[in-house]
Amino acid sequence: MIWIAPSEKDIDTAALEKRLWDAADQFRANSGLKSQEYSAPVLGLIFLRFAEVRFAAQRAKLEKASASARRGSHLTYVRESSKLRMVERTEIMIARYGASVARICSGLTGAYNVVLAKVIPTVPNCQEFLRQFLSDDKFHKLLIGMSGRAAQNGFNKSDIAAVRVPVPSDGRVLEQFERFAVPIRDYVLALRDKIQNLRRTRDLLLPRLLSGQVNLGEN
Repeated sequence: MIWIAPSEKDIDTAALEKRLWDAADQFRANSGLKSQEYSAPVLGLIFLRFAEVRFAAQRAKLEKASASARRGSHLTYVRESSKLRMVERTEIMIARYGASVARICSGLTGAYNVVLAKVIPTVPNCQEFLRQFLSDDKFHKLLIGMSGRAAQNGFNKSDIAAVRVPVPSDGRVLEQFERFAVPIRDYVLALRDKIQNLRRTRDLLLPRLLSGQVNLGEN
């Protein structure tokens, strides 16, 4: 098949119709199809082109909406107040309700509500030891069992306050464990920050790459 390039002067309907018929004749002549047969593949190509255009437009809308949803989907900005309950990045939080009940959360900052419970150590130098204890599967199953007895599928503070955590009597053991565990915790949090930055960069660049606004070139 020989492609017929449109002329700049062919702007009226008659010239456009002639080009289309000429292209159709060339397609039929080189396809081996009878005159009553080649309409099916032509209509199929027209439909595929129509579907491609519609799909590209819809994909751009979905990707834009998805990128907006991923950016800050778990963030809510509130006015600063002394009444707010705040959490620091290294503190331990436990999810109290819903599908995430008993999940140990870390790396959170800002204000939090009743969905989360903060774990405050009462023994010095035992935060990372406590984090590991709470992350154990046995403790997780214990909280799941507590939440199953509640009407809202969660646990109360009084339930978890009754749990006794075995702590080594020798404080030097806790100190050594903290010196070992804290750098690992900080490294994990730093990696999490890098992942978040990469996700934000992806969400920013991907729509532009797909739309052709950004061209990476061959190099």
